[in-house]
Amino acid sequence: LYPKANEKKTDSVGMWVQNGINNAVYKAGLSKSQKAYEEAVENVFDFLDEAESLLAVSRYLCSNNELSVADIQLVTTLLRFDDVYYLLFKCSKRRLRSYYNLTSYLRELYQMPGVASTVDMDQIKDHYYSNFTSANPNQVVPKGSSLSSFKLQHDRDKKFSPKSKEKTSVAIEEDQTNAASRRAKGEYVRGVSQQRRWITRDGDGDNELPAEKGRYHLYVANNCPWCHRTMMARAILGLEDVISVDVLFYRRDPDNGWQFLPDESELRQDELD
Repeated sequence: LYPKANEKKTDSVGMWVQNGINNAVYKAGLSKSQKAYEEAVENVFDFLDEAESLLAVSRYLCSNNELSVADIQLVTTLLRFDDVYYLLFKCSKRRLRSYYNLTSYLRELYQMPGVASTVDMDQIKDHYYSNFTSANPNQVVPKGSSLSSFKLQHDRDKKFSPKSKEKTSVAIEEDQTNAASRRAKGEYVRGVSQQRRWITRDGDGDNELPAEKGRYHLYVANNCPWCHRTMMARAILGLEDVISVDVLFYRRDPDNGWQFLPDESELRQDELD
């Protein structure tokens, strides 16, 4: 999912996805002023328009024949778009299903072996509609879901061949300039993650860790798109027997933080070093 020959493009496209859609839907939904909301929602649909055009000529974001981590970044947001971001976060200019190529692309990735089992739309919806009370003060969770549409036929196999021409994307750098003052004006500004270490084959480089069976363990919440990316990559790469997992209760306790699912009699002792 991170081909060495295409690292720079993968990083560039991944940053474009992160700022253009992953963060932008939150900026729209959590804006505290009309101006901030309108700017954010325009950015969301500018991104979707550009991604629609890109996927008309390229099977995946970075390559015509090779899936990358940038695709995983995008698809977790696309999965949530019509059921959550369109309604709750007011990204309501158009539904995702109105984009032909994005919809077909989403169906292809959802139908890859192991991916569907990582999607729990009930938990996703319950989390968003119950926790983002500024957008949904009564915590009403809407009925219905677009999940069944992800199983419908797509045309990506028919449309593309290994010799198809690739299209280069343009990166949008993550911007933290004047973050405090922008937040004060009502804009939602996501902080920069402090987790910058990579797992590589040997782990010899700076900020690298070695790939070793049994060394790593995941704690995930099914509602979280960032956790979802990790679980999807784990499934696609066939790492279920290499990297173990515990699923946390998808509602974060305000006093105790993340906890294990309620059917656990007690929090199990973490046996990891």
